[in-house]
Amino acid sequence: MLRNRLGFLSRGEKEVLDQVLENLNLSMDASRHMVILVAALKGHDYDSVLKETETIAGIENQADQAHLKAVENICSGSFFGGIREDILTLLENIDNIADSAKGASRIFFQRRISDDVIDYLFKEDLVGFVQTCNETVDILKNAVISLGKNKTEVIKLAGDVERSEERADAIRAKIVENLLKNEINADVLDIIMLKDFLDVADDVADDAEDCSDVLLILVAKGYT
Repeated sequence: MLRNRLGFLSRGEKEVLDQVLENLNLSMDASRHMVILVAALKGHDYDSVLKETETIAGIENQADQAHLKAVENICSGSFFGGIREDILTLLENIDNIADSAKGASRIFFQRRISDDVIDYLFKEDLVGFVQTCNETVDILKNAVISLGKNKTEVIKLAGDVERSEERADAIRAKIVENLLKNEINADVLDIIMLKDFLDVADDVADDAEDCSDVLLILVAKGYT
């Protein structure tokens, strides 16, 4: 557990750090279900797409509760000295990962997209894009666990998070470029919805990168 890697901490601080990991694990779970959702979309299994949307919403709700509990603990106690605000920012960015996964998945509740448009979308590597977003969050978790163990490792993993986020951006850009060509003259609303999905799903990787930036701030302040 993270608390075993950070040396001497108060009981309250240990509890908060456990809650940080709990919130991150829930956000990771939401991100993983996005991969399942996209696979179902590729297979034209819209019932499963909507089921995964509901699953992600449920996980996001759990993440919100974990986030709120951790924030309440921090605000009600004298924890972490000069890095309280950084821990709160880290928590907020972690919670944003689950929010982004939920926001991306909810787009498919708005309108059922035709199978032809879905096939056109999957001309590019949509599954790979969502998997890369998910992998970015996985790397982030390793960085969080390394906090307090080895600052060199934290710095390296933070860089890995950034590079993974950049890979997700590159894949997304290629998919959007193909989508906007609209070579099959698809309904404009379908194109708009799918671009919205790509933009919000990309926020999962962006949120993970924001978290890694906070970890670098903690390292710079000597919290290792």
